[in-house]
Order: sequence, then structure tokens, then C-alpha cells
Amino acid sequence: MKPYIIFGLPMLLLSNVLTASEVPFYNIFDALILAWVLFLLFSGLMMTHDYSFGKAILTTVLILIGICLIIFILLLAISIAQNIYQFIYNIYQELSFRSY
Repeated sequence: MKPYIIFGLPMLLLSNVLTASEVPFYNIFDALILAWVLFLLFSGLMMTHDYSFGKAILTTVLILIGICLIIFILLLAISIAQNIYQFIYNIYQELSFRSY
């Protein structure tokens, strides 16, 4: 994350003075910094766990699939909780309308 931290502030300051025609240059530099950070994270994973390139790719893909599954289950649980709350609230409203 060091390149993103080091170049983040200059990029932020640069974004305030660029014109609309210079935005593609900003986007290219931002993409290069992000690619550099991702490369450093990936090579750090390879070196730390002593993985080959293929095993590191497989591990990264499996981690991303796991993250997506966790997010899906979390969103599903939130949706079910909202539906249960709405159901109980509707029952309460019906009972309060019938009692008057």
C-alpha cells in the first residue's frame, strides 16, 4: 500500500487543478499506481507463503470467491431480517387498526 499512500496526496492535489481534457492522464496514472499496489500485494503473497505463480493465482481466485459468498450471505440475511421486521410491523398495524 506504500505507493498508493505516497502518490495519493499528489494525485489528490493534481485532481483539483486538471482540466477536463487532462483527466485521461490522471486516470492512467491512477490505474498504474493501483496495478503497482496489486502487484506488490500479489508478490508479497507469493513470497510469504512460498507459493508458485499458479498456486498464488488459484489462492487469490478462491479468496475472492469466498469474499463474494460471504457478502451474498450477509445481504441475504439482511434482506430476511428486513422482511421479518416488515411482516411483524404489518401485523402490528393490522391489529391496531382492528382495535379502533
